[in-house]
This record gives sequence, C-alpha cells and structure tokens, in this order.
Amino acid sequence: MSSALIAIALLSGDGLARVATHRELPSKPFTASYPVEGERFRNLAIEIYPVGFVIGRYALGIEYMLTTHHALTLAPHISYTLLGRSDLLNGVGAELGYRYFFRTTAGPDGFFVGGAFTFGHYRYYDYADVSCGAPTCPLVFNDDKLQFGGALESGFQALMGPLLLGVGGGVEVRASEKEFTFEPASAQVLNLVIGSGIRPRVFVTMGAAF
Repeated sequence: MSSALIAIALLSGDGLARVATHRELPSKPFTASYPVEGERFRNLAIEIYPVGFVIGRYALGIEYMLTTHHALTLAPHISYTLLGRSDLLNGVGAELGYRYFFRTTAGPDGFFVGGAFTFGHYRYYDYADVSCGAPTCPLVFNDDKLQFGGALESGFQALMGPLLLGVGGGVEVRASEKEFTFEPASAQVLNLVIGSGIRPRVFVTMGAAF
C-alpha cells in the first residue's frame, strides 16, 4: 500500500510540475512583422507584367504589405504600341490599388481580391500608309486624350523565398474625354489597350519580395 501511495504522489507531483511549467512559459508573440516563427516577413514586392509586353504596355508593379492581410499597390506604365506600318500609340499611366490576402504568411502570398483606380494620358498617331512606314511617314492624324477608370480583380501569388510569381484576372471600366478612330488593321488591339467601356483584365506577374 505504501509503495502505491508513493507512486501516486510522484505522478501527481510530476503532473503538477508540468502544469506549472506550462503556465510559466510565455506566449509566442504574434505581430504583423513576423507572423510565422522563424520566417522573415517580406512586405515589399517589385514586379513586372510580361503579358503587357505583347501589346506594348510596359509596367512596373510595387506592392507594399501594410499588415499580414492588407497591401497597397502602385503600377506605373509606359505604352508604346506600333501596329502595322502606319499606327503608333504611346502614353503614360498608373494604377493605384488595394489587395486583401486571405492567408497569414510571410508576405504577399496566396489568394487575394482587390481593386484599383486607373488613369493615363495617351497619344495616337496615324501616318500616311506609304512604303516608308511609321514613324518616318507624314502624319495624317495626331491627337491625345485623358482616361480614368476602375478595376476589380482576384488572383493568386506564390512566394518562394524572394521569388514572387502571380496570375489573376478581373474586369475594368474606363472613361475617356474623347475617342480615337483607329485604322481597321489596328482597331481591335488598340481598343483593347486604351478603349473606353468595360474591358477584361488578365495579368501575369514576376518579381521579387524583400
């Protein structure tokens, strides 16, 4: 009987000691800067949009994480689209947006939804369609316009160390002070690039997070 009582006392003492030790352990801090223990929080990303290169839209994206879920985005761009031999479109613009990330990780990683305000200033040149080719031919049309709009988007970003890859899509609504009448050979592409109204929005991003 005495041996059993001694064993119970030892077990009880060990259990009480474990509970006391567990209570004395400090809770792990959870902050926006270090949401995952042992991982560096990468709150700044710089990206390019390779799909835009196909249509002459060269953009650089900057994404800044305010906290583990919320990010602000800025994407200035330059447009330079030369189609056929007689059409040239150039201009500058930018997008200012917000993204909400559903996961709590070490940076702009996982599924997100967001929106952006867009604006730009574009100039369209229509050159005489002769053998010399644009932009050395005489001009037959030269005009510019301002454009404003808004977009809703969703997508997914994969953060692999400093490397960041993303894909997404959405819809954009644009309004312009005037409209250009493009040459038939270039109308579809140029209307997609800077045309007014409702337009689809597809993007692929490649970049680095710091």
